[in-house]
Amino acid sequence: MATLTDGIKDLVRPPFANYDVVVYFGCGLFSLPFLFHYIASPKEAGFLALEVATGVPFADSAIKTLFALFAVYILGHLLAFLSSLFVEKTAELLLGKMSDASILGHRRRDQQSFDEIKDWVKRRWKLAWRKGSRARSLIRLLFFFPVSFSFVLAYAIKWFGYFTSRIPEAVYERVKTRLQNKRLPTPGHTKDWYKATEHYVIANDPTAVPRMYNYLVIGGLFRSLTFLFACCAWMEFARLVGAFYQDTFPTDAISDWQPIVKVAMYNLLFAFSFASYVKFSRRYAEEMLFSFALRRP
Repeated sequence: MATLTDGIKDLVRPPFANYDVVVYFGCGLFSLPFLFHYIASPKEAGFLALEVATGVPFADSAIKTLFALFAVYILGHLLAFLSSLFVEKTAELLLGKMSDASILGHRRRDQQSFDEIKDWVKRRWKLAWRKGSRARSLIRLLFFFPVSFSFVLAYAIKWFGYFTSRIPEAVYERVKTRLQNKRLPTPGHTKDWYKATEHYVIANDPTAVPRMYNYLVIGGLFRSLTFLFACCAWMEFARLVGAFYQDTFPTDAISDWQPIVKVAMYNLLFAFSFASYVKFSRRYAEEMLFSFALRRP
């Protein structure tokens, strides 16, 4: 009977997961007003304008609607892909992976741990500019130039908290012991222990997976928004530069000051989105480590 019930559930299960709806479709739909505002509508730009004439009004409307839905969904995929290249990879390049942050963060209790984190960040910066990585690092840093003020502000007030962790020392030591007992890679900056722990929890603790997945969805959402707001900041920064070259800045017209206000606004939105992305990525890692340490064998 249980098998029949599970089969019925599989038949009526939605084809799209929460990640698809929230991150791909949601972000794609949210980005449309910005796309129309800064670039053009598809019809004005001369692309993605679908003209259907089947002779059946219902069919024409249905095809156009489905086309728009899938176009938004694909746009969300594009945002997620680009945000992984710029937002996620930049954070990993300059600060390290979340597995590295969890190792450094759980010991953040005294001045020695702060010094260790500073030394770690300095080493990451040196690695970012080593031969073979300079071009990628330069492109990624230039991309974040219009929102660089938010990084300075966040560093000054210690907002991002990339290395902040709620994992106690005892829990971390239990994770290390259990990994050794299971002959899995133990925590370290050069060992692939994080993925092994993650897949073990996914395969053996179904109660923790929904909580982890929830953090994964929210983190993916804010990662795409971080990339989107950085792009919008570039658009307003270009308008601001154009105002200088046209000798119309500053004037009494308040419209000439709008690019400055919008750049500042996008800096704040970028900072909030990036901080949220880091926060929920860290929550995902913490939930996974707590589950691995506290779950009964």
